[in-house]
Amino acid sequence: MIEGRIPKAIGSLSFLESLQLSINYLVGEIPVGVTKLINLQMLGLYDNQLSGTLPAGLSNLVNLAEFNVSTNLLFGDLSELRGLSRLESLHLFENSFSGTIPEEFREFKYLRQFSIYTNKFTGELPAKIGSWAEFEYINVSTNYLTESIPLDMCKMGKIKKLLMLQNNFTGGLPENYASCTSLIRLRVNNNSLSGRVPDGIWSLPNLGIIDFEMNQFEGQVG
Repeated sequence: MIEGRIPKAIGSLSFLESLQLSINYLVGEIPVGVTKLINLQMLGLYDNQLSGTLPAGLSNLVNLAEFNVSTNLLFGDLSELRGLSRLESLHLFENSFSGTIPEEFREFKYLRQFSIYTNKFTGELPAKIGSWAEFEYINVSTNYLTESIPLDMCKMGKIKKLLMLQNNFTGGLPENYASCTSLIRLRVNNNSLSGRVPDGIWSLPNLGIIDFEMNQFEGQVG
């Protein structure tokens, strides 16, 4: 039930490794003081009423592994996250972020969870995103993303949820997802995808949800 603003003086807690203020009634901007917490590994501010852009200097938090500011009133681009290469879990969903996904994300070798749904992102997803670590899920739904679906998000064979609905993706569904036996949800509906659905998709053993509606796929089912 905490309300009000995050105090600027929070930057004085220089040894802080985890800051969790989620599910409260916090308002105003994320203070620049947060960027002084260079030992932070976890920053959770989700489900508040925070507004404004990500503070300049957030890139100082080079040890950050988990960053969650979802379900707020934040906007602006993600340029301050480009250097946070140790991120394992990144959740930005249900805000008003815009711009493109930084190309540097393709080299984030620890990233396992990536959720940015219900924002205003444009452009394409970096081609190698999710191809280094044991990627678990991606949800980029309800944005304005374009171009093709990245090839290697199941490279390590761990991804469970591939959720890319309500965007402007084009091209086909990559063949290698037909051997992604870890998948339990595959939703790419409401895009502009085309071609034939890879045959192996229909026999993936753990899939509980397949949603291909409102695309231009062709050929037989199964």
